[in-house]
Amino acid sequence: MSTTPQDTAACPSTHAPADAMAGWVCLLGIICFGIGFWLLMGFVPPPSPASDAPDVASRYLDNTMGVRLGTVLALLGATLILPLFAAMSAAMLRMSTRSYTLALTQLACGVIALALPIIVLMLYATLVFRPERSAEDILLLSDFAWLMLVAVAPPPALQALTIGLAVLTDKSQRPVFPRWFGFFCIWVGILFLPGMFAILFKTGPFAWDGLLAFWLPFGVFFGWLGTTAWLIISLAGSDRAAA
Repeated sequence: MSTTPQDTAACPSTHAPADAMAGWVCLLGIICFGIGFWLLMGFVPPPSPASDAPDVASRYLDNTMGVRLGTVLALLGATLILPLFAAMSAAMLRMSTRSYTLALTQLACGVIALALPIIVLMLYATLVFRPERSAEDILLLSDFAWLMLVAVAPPPALQALTIGLAVLTDKSQRPVFPRWFGFFCIWVGILFLPGMFAILFKTGPFAWDGLLAFWLPFGVFFGWLGTTAWLIISLAGSDRAAA
């Protein structure tokens, strides 16, 4: 018997173990990234964009080994998050809309959103690879890294908005995800956007160390990842039970 779009959510995935693994691996990735970026590299809070070259250089050179080891762990963590976005695209294709445009847009934005911090992490590694660099060169690389990390907010914002739109337009009798998650994703996408203004400010809430550009988006981002991973794991559990 053929499956109508309205019935697609009722069909359990045949890849539930892999979907669940994607969720658990993402949670492990969040932990690895947090340990590397926060505890080892010491980048929370970030260096102030208003600091001069000697101050910025000392922030990195006083913790050379921590930055190096933290980069390795954070690179691993960022990579482990990627399977979650693939699992999300697969889940989106089970919704009544079955929109490949939304599913592929989400996946493409997710790849970009993870590629950016990977590039940024390599810039941090470059900063401490040759400690004899001039303070001005370190400042230049540091500015580039932090602006790329914070200000390139549209890709993850579009990713969250795309998921939110897909969830809210899913008219299945048994929706893949609860509607509250759709509204949550919409708000997440909106809260990512103030990071763009870090390009314009060196102090205040829109600077790359400010409340609206750094603290709020980054807190929301990892909370959103954790919530998404939990929902994917729950969905996989439901699929196994229905199989």
